[in-house]
Amino acid sequence: MKHNVFLGAALASFCALAFYITSTNRMANKTIKVYGNGEAPYSEQKKFTNKDNKPASSTDETDLALTVSKKSNSSLAKVITKQLNNPVQAIQVSAIDLRSDDVFANVQNSSKSLNVSNMMKLFLLIAYEKQVADHHLNGSQTYTVKAGDLKGADALLAPNMGYSYTYLVQLMMNKNDNNAANIILKKIGKDQVNKIIEKAGAKNTHFSNDFHNEVVGTTTAQDLSLILKKLYQGKVINSGSDNKVLGNLLNFPDKGLATSVTGTIYKISDKYSSAALVQSAGKTYVMTSVSHATGFDFGALGKQINGWFMKN
Repeated sequence: MKHNVFLGAALASFCALAFYITSTNRMANKTIKVYGNGEAPYSEQKKFTNKDNKPASSTDETDLALTVSKKSNSSLAKVITKQLNNPVQAIQVSAIDLRSDDVFANVQNSSKSLNVSNMMKLFLLIAYEKQVADHHLNGSQTYTVKAGDLKGADALLAPNMGYSYTYLVQLMMNKNDNNAANIILKKIGKDQVNKIIEKAGAKNTHFSNDFHNEVVGTTTAQDLSLILKKLYQGKVINSGSDNKVLGNLLNFPDKGLATSVTGTIYKISDKYSSAALVQSAGKTYVMTSVSHATGFDFGALGKQINGWFMKN
């Protein structure tokens, strides 16, 4: 019996190591060409008047008429508005051309932060890389998983086994693993993550729960667009760390807005939201959306926005 336990533990350790090495090699071979003009100013963003640091999700909207923010590109906004087709739930869409600061569109029927789930892994990843950059956390440090850390079946994590934080980040992003995400969140702390998010510029984004909950936090489409643009410019942490964040978005399994888009795509999505930074045919742009409804077709919206950018 002892020999069986030993062999089982050894096999689990070997599989974990193989996955980590494969993921690391794959990422090392990726060429992430995302930095354009590092001094390019940000697109003008609509100013929010909500001063609450923990904004409530807009579950009580009464006026759902779509509005277009000032200075939005009219033809791009028209494409977005047509695709939304008089929504009956709160929704926000943002698109920014990273080649030109003047070309963007923000369309929404709510300015409040909306509930999201796996999208918060983007912000947790930023907090993790910030902690590593500030030498508060070492990616090679090992965490021994406890039985209480695991909820549901998890073929890639086993209790009483040690895994590096680098490996846990790979699981969180490449496999959308909630158990790995919760371990990282617990290590950094929700309050610290929220401080890092706010300092990064996402002032309408907030963690409220861990990833075992239906709603993990709240954000806006404009916050997502701003963060992706600043990552592209290397202005969230530093160019190296921001590059690592983007690299981890390459293999996120849920494509959302980028479902029908080709090119080099840094993306993350859940059933409430989607965000993508696209490099295709010489075009580089960001598109994001957050919806109060869970059945929204992000893929169809992304296809229309991509079509506009490919023609302009």
